[in-house]
Amino acid sequence: AAPAGKGTAPPHVMMMLFVARAASLVALALVACVGEEEIGPSPRAIVLFTHLRRCGGTYVEEAVLKPSVSKPLLCREGELARQHRLSDRQRDHFRGKLREAALVWRHCPYGVHSLLDPERRYFYVTMLRRPAERMVSWFAYCDTYS
Repeated sequence: AAPAGKGTAPPHVMMMLFVARAASLVALALVACVGEEEIGPSPRAIVLFTHLRRCGGTYVEEAVLKPSVSKPLLCREGELARQHRLSDRQRDHFRGKLREAALVWRHCPYGVHSLLDPERRYFYVTMLRRPAERMVSWFAYCDTYS
């Protein structure tokens, strides 16, 4: 047995530390790839955040992405997920919203970039987690909230 005060931290503490480190890396990558002037009040680039459940994405959204950009656009689950089936009126509606946004956050599916103006730069960002840890977390979440 490890002496008192020595050894590894509990799993939930380790996960929090991992997410904090990962969020810092995401922030650095955004500034390096996109540049602060790109995502300011008049955004030339857009960040498309694909939030995979139980991978630390909420922390990244709240601590890094939303405070770092202006005009975030919430992607409600299902809204843009079927962008290839949208009517012309719906496509125009989302194109207008995307034109002003610097960030699309939450459950943004791959393919949303097809609704952007062709010259607009875009970056997809996501968080990944070890599959076994993610399933344990998913089970605990479902057990608590179902």
